[in-house]
Amino acid sequence: AWSQTSGTAVTLSSATVASPTFTAPSTAGSLVFSLKVNDGTEDSDLETVTVEVNSKPAADAGDDQIVRRAPRRRWTVRAVPTATAIP
Repeated sequence: AWSQTSGTAVTLSSATVASPTFTAPSTAGSLVFSLKVNDGTEDSDLETVTVEVNSKPAADAGDDQIVRRAPRRRWTVRAVPTATAIP
């Protein structure tokens, strides 16, 4: 079963699936999880995995910009009748 041994506490989707998921905390840091499995006869050695959580990326698009809208154009469409001669 999976268990978290250190870091900001998170909730695993399941402690008994091979690849559980979780929502990362909003703060950067290391999360350490341990895993021990049992084949019905004996326990495995304890394994650990460390997940590094990075801080949220910051975006800087520069100074505010003013975008002016292009003037509206008025289009006139006229239907032109056509005729086809039938021999």
